[in-house]
Amino acid sequence: MKPTAFIYGRVSSDKQTIGTSIEIQTDLKKAKQIASEHGCELSELITVDEGVSGFSGSNLKTGKLKDLLEIVKRNDLIILRALDRFSRGSLYKVNSIFTDLLHKGVRFYTTMDNKLYGGESSNKVVDAIVSVIGFNSAFEESSKKAALNNDYILKRITQFNDGIRGLNNAPLHHGKSIPFHCQLVGEDKSKVVVKHPKNFDVAKEIIALALNGSGLHKIIRVVNEKHNISRTKQWLKDYLKSHTLYGNCILKVQDRTQKVIYDGFGETYPKKEYILNEYYPAVCTKNEWLGLQETRKRSIKLRSEGQKYYSLLSGRQRLYCSCGKPLTVIYGKNATQPIYYGCIDQISCRNMEQIYVLNRVVTDAVTGDVYKKDTDKNSKNREIESNKLNGEITELQESINNMLKLVEDHPLAYGDKFAPKIIESKKAIEKKQKLLDEVNGQKFISSRTIEERNMIPNEIRKIKDQLLNGTSEQNLENGNKIYKIIKRITLDKNGLISIEFESGEFKACYFPIQNKSKGRRMGSFLHIFNNIEDNLYAPMKEDPDFSLVTFTREELENKKHVIHIDKINPSLLTLFSHERTIMACDKAVSHINNYLKSYGYFILKSSFAINSGLSEKQWQKHKAYCIAFFEKRGMIHKIEFITKNNGRNSILIISDKKLRLKKINTILFLNIKNYKQLATPS
Repeated sequence: MKPTAFIYGRVSSDKQTIGTSIEIQTDLKKAKQIASEHGCELSELITVDEGVSGFSGSNLKTGKLKDLLEIVKRNDLIILRALDRFSRGSLYKVNSIFTDLLHKGVRFYTTMDNKLYGGESSNKVVDAIVSVIGFNSAFEESSKKAALNNDYILKRITQFNDGIRGLNNAPLHHGKSIPFHCQLVGEDKSKVVVKHPKNFDVAKEIIALALNGSGLHKIIRVVNEKHNISRTKQWLKDYLKSHTLYGNCILKVQDRTQKVIYDGFGETYPKKEYILNEYYPAVCTKNEWLGLQETRKRSIKLRSEGQKYYSLLSGRQRLYCSCGKPLTVIYGKNATQPIYYGCIDQISCRNMEQIYVLNRVVTDAVTGDVYKKDTDKNSKNREIESNKLNGEITELQESINNMLKLVEDHPLAYGDKFAPKIIESKKAIEKKQKLLDEVNGQKFISSRTIEERNMIPNEIRKIKDQLLNGTSEQNLENGNKIYKIIKRITLDKNGLISIEFESGEFKACYFPIQNKSKGRRMGSFLHIFNNIEDNLYAPMKEDPDFSLVTFTREELENKKHVIHIDKINPSLLTLFSHERTIMACDKAVSHINNYLKSYGYFILKSSFAINSGLSEKQWQKHKAYCIAFFEKRGMIHKIEFITKNNGRNSILIISDKKLRLKKINTILFLNIKNYKQLATPS
C-alpha cells in the first residue's frame, strides 16, 4: 500500500484567512504532483489551523496539526508552505519534535523552496542545519512581532483609560480581533471601533431569540435564512458567552516586568488581564447578559458532570457527510448525551443518523461475524441444536443435488436460473456447518481470509458490546483503536454508509427508503464488486433477491442501489437501531422473519403462531399487519388441501422461496390435525 501525503496549512489571524494565504498553503494541483513524485497517494484530508498561533505552539498542543501528527505513519509525507507553518515556537522544543518525526520516517515537503526533509533526501546534515536556521528565524521574527504587538496594545489601553478617543469620540482600535457586531473605520493606526451597520441589529435579534429560549440550531437557521449570514454552532456558543455583548473588552497582555517563564514551547511572560468597560457598542445591558447566561444554563443540562462527552466515531477527522463536510454530534432537546451524528452544516444539508445505528454498522463491519461457543447449554440442548442443523444441512444438500440434476439434464433452461441459488445454498451449508462445529465443541474457524483476520486486531473483536454501549472514556479509547484500521466513513443522504479501510478494503451498508419517524432503522450490508467481470457478480445480479444488494463501486456512485424497503426480502435486512425503538407490529414481523430464517416457512394460523413464541394478544392485534407486510413482498402462498372428512380447505403459508410439494405435504401433516392430502388443482 502506498504511503499517504497530507496537506497542512496554518494562518494565525483573520486577516490571513482573507485572500490567498490559505489557497497558497493548500494548492491541490501542486500537492498532487508532489505526492506522485514521492510515491504517495494524496489524502482527501486537508488540515488547516485557522486563527491558530504557531508562536505559542497552539497548533502543536491543541490544534489540528496535533491530530494530524497522531495519524501519520512511516514514509507518509506532510506538504506545507514553509517550516514556519509547522511552528514559530522555541527552537529547542520545536526542532526536537520535528527531528523525532523525521526519525520515525515521516517526511516533510516545503513548497516555498521545493525542499524535502527526511526519507530519500540526499544530505541529512544540510537538512538539519537548514531546519534549525528556519525554525530559529521564525521564532526570532515572531518574538519581535509579539513584543511590538504587546507594546501597541498596552499603549491603546493607556489611551482608553486616559480618555483619549478617535474619530467621532470612538475608542481607538487595540489591534486584536473585534466582535461580530462591530467594525473598524478610519485609516491605519487611527482606526476606531464602531457599530457594524448590519450585524449590530442582527446581534440584538440573536440575543432576543436566546433570551426566549431558542436553541442554537434555530438561531443559526433564522440568521442564515433571514440575513444570509452563515455561522457555526461553536461560534454562536462562544459569542453568547462573550462580555463584548454588554460592551466590555477584556485583554490579556504579557507583563514583561515579571520574570520570564517557560511553557514547554518557548520563553514567555505571565499575562495580566485588563478590563476596558464600555469599550464596544453594547448589544444588551449587563443584567440582560447575566440573564442570558442563566437561560443558557437552564436549557443545557450538565453533561458528564461538566466534562466533554466523547462519541465513538466523531472528532477524529474520519467521519464525513457526503456533502464533504465533517459529521459532529447533535443533542436532542434536554438530552444529557448526543443522539445523532449530523453534518456540521445543519442549515443547508441537515444530514444525520442515529449514533447507535452508525456505531452498530461500523462495529459489525470491523468485527465481522464471530461465533462464540455457548458453554452454558447442557448436552440435551446441544443435541437438539445439532440435530436441527444436521437436518437443515441435509435438506440444503438435497436441494442442491436436485438443482444440479435439472441443470445437467436441461442446461439451457435451468443453468442461468439455478446457478446463483446453488451458490447461495452452498454458502448457507458452509455457515450452518461452522455453527454445527461450534455446537459440537469443535474449534471455530472464521470465514474471513487470513489477510482480513490479520487486519482486525483481536482486541477490537473482544470489546464489541463495549463499542456499542461504552462510556465517554471508553468511546475515546475505542474510537482511537477503530481508526487505526479505518481510513474514512461517509454518510450519504440516500441511506448509504460507506467504510474505507486502511488496507484498501471497502464495505457499504444501505438503509433503504423507509419511515424514519418509527425510530427503527432496517438496513443491509451490500455485496460490493470492483467490476462486472467478477465471476460471482453475474449470478448474484440475476437472482431476484440478491440483485437488490449486489453492486459495483460505479453503480453505487450512480445511485443504482436506491430502493424502497418494501422491495427487499426481509431475510436480507437487519435491525441496526436499538431494539427498544422497534414498534410492536414490527416486533411481530421480526419474530416471524426470524422463524423463517431458521425453518423456511411460517403458517398463518393462530395455534401455530402462538406455538412459535408469539402471544395470543400479539397475534390477534398484528395479524393483519403481518399478512400485509409479507404479501407486499410476494412471500404468502395459498395452499389448498383435502381434510380427513374429504372436505376442501386452504391455508396461508409464508416462505421466501417456492416450497416443493414434498415439503408442503410434510409441513401440513405436522401442523394441521385434520389434514389428509394436498388438493389437486381443478
